[in-house]
Amino acid sequence: MPKQQRTEAQWSELLSRERLARQELETIKRSLEQEREFLNAMLENLSDGIVACDEKGILTIFNRATREFHGLAESPLPPDEWARHYRLYHPDGKTPLETSEVPLYRALRGEVVRDAEILIAPVDKPHRLMLCNGQPIITKNGEQLGAVAVMHDISDRKAAERAIEHLAYYDSLTQLPNRHFLHERLKSALRNNEISGRQGALLFIDLDNFKTLNDTLGHDLGDLLLQHVARRIVDCLRQDDIVARIGGDEFVILLEDITDSPGLIEKNVTSIANKIINAFTPAFELKGYEYYSTPSIGITLFDGRHESVDDLLKRADIAMYQAKAAGRNTIRFFNPQMESMVTMRVAMESELRTAVDRKEFTVHYQPQVDTHKGVYGIEALVRWQHPQRGLVSPADFIPIAEETGLILPIGDAVLETACQQLREWSELPCYGDLSISVNVSAHQFRNPAFVDRVSALVNRHAVKPDRLKLELTESLLLENVEEAVAKMNQLKAHGVDFSLDDFGTGYSSLAYLKRLPLEQLKIDRSFVHDVLTDANDAAIIRTIIALGNSLGLDVIAEGVETEAQRDFLVANGCSCYQGYLYSRPLAIEQLSMLLQF
Repeated sequence: MPKQQRTEAQWSELLSRERLARQELETIKRSLEQEREFLNAMLENLSDGIVACDEKGILTIFNRATREFHGLAESPLPPDEWARHYRLYHPDGKTPLETSEVPLYRALRGEVVRDAEILIAPVDKPHRLMLCNGQPIITKNGEQLGAVAVMHDISDRKAAERAIEHLAYYDSLTQLPNRHFLHERLKSALRNNEISGRQGALLFIDLDNFKTLNDTLGHDLGDLLLQHVARRIVDCLRQDDIVARIGGDEFVILLEDITDSPGLIEKNVTSIANKIINAFTPAFELKGYEYYSTPSIGITLFDGRHESVDDLLKRADIAMYQAKAAGRNTIRFFNPQMESMVTMRVAMESELRTAVDRKEFTVHYQPQVDTHKGVYGIEALVRWQHPQRGLVSPADFIPIAEETGLILPIGDAVLETACQQLREWSELPCYGDLSISVNVSAHQFRNPAFVDRVSALVNRHAVKPDRLKLELTESLLLENVEEAVAKMNQLKAHGVDFSLDDFGTGYSSLAYLKRLPLEQLKIDRSFVHDVLTDANDAAIIRTIIALGNSLGLDVIAEGVETEAQRDFLVANGCSCYQGYLYSRPLAIEQLSMLLQF
């Protein structure tokens, strides 16, 4: 009997344990179901597409965003089947994506996919550009269970990039390429011709008496004439020739690969120039007016050797003025006799070398203003105090200093002065928060010792590194993005800040902007100058402000001269500016007096 009672007790205990185990199992199942529901809800509410497959390539997860992107039915499909059915392409939209190129399929093969761009092109839905990342799903034991891919829709971002590029590279009035576009193409032409040995030509066209038309019939008819002129010039050229409107009534034509025979190039270019002059013979119909216009054309030839974009434009411009001096409606080729300006340049270079030795350079300071907080920063600007000519404009000597390498000692002197000034201000409570921005030239930045030089200056003068802001241009950074990012990151690690100067005058890729450790975008003065009268400039400024805000960057506009310009900027979200409206660049003594009030 005692044994039987013990057995019943044991059975009772076992049954009790079983009930507890079932309860625990039910609790675990409910918990797992809740977790699954949570994960499913999270996946379904993500804006990015998530797609996963098992080790056989059968789709196991495809969230709402994925279904919306692809139009996928909620049934498992092998990746080769859905990739083929749902029309995946390379970003160009022309080349279909092979099954082996699909990011999920690549990840299934063990590849880690980073930032792959693909185009989804369903038949009945808008095409979308995706940024894809993928990787294999591997357990702790090294067993691969499948793969997962994430798709982020970058269609709108890419559209914004294209819009920025068009605004920056094309003239809104004529739809021709603008000065920035021409510069880039001319650089490329010079490189190509230097390698091939072939010659090219640059034609500088200026309309005769255009100002008279604007003054008598008004700017609307002047703009209409420019549009007609653009079409007539284009009709005279080959498909691959470039014609750009670089400002006002000035057009520049770039001709590459004109002929294989050096003896015929001048004849061929003359033929094209005369064709353009003849195209101006019929009257232009301007809203009921018959208007006759003529062009003056200056021409320079080039083969790419020892020539720069600025040199070519200058030579073509000089030749154009000779055509005007010869009676207008004609052409002139550049020749050395026109080059009196070159003699002046040689003299300037000699004087510049003397100025470096004699330390004739000084620094002037232009306040940077926040409309809400007042002066918050200063830009340091180099000036040449010439013993005979007085203050020489940087526009007259900086290009020569850059070409000759003299910009290195000049730039070092400006950086040294800026750091000294920051040190002095750090000891004065009212100036302690001011930062100083210093322009850095391409020659300086490319110098291998640049990073060490800046770091040494900051340390020697014991200044807060975030009070020093280095201004770099887009063209400088784009020459070698990898090197630029590396140098900037080195200095950023020391605390130095960066501003992107002349923003909007070059190609602004969002992808490359995101890689740069920037604090600030600086709207170029060329856009500010005509912002109230040029819809294209206004659109560019609005786009830059929106872009800066989206990237978390400060935005400042330079060249603000009127209250109306400032008010436009503020109304569009840019409260920081510098320019003559507040103050012209000042010597340190004048700046100190200004800041005391």
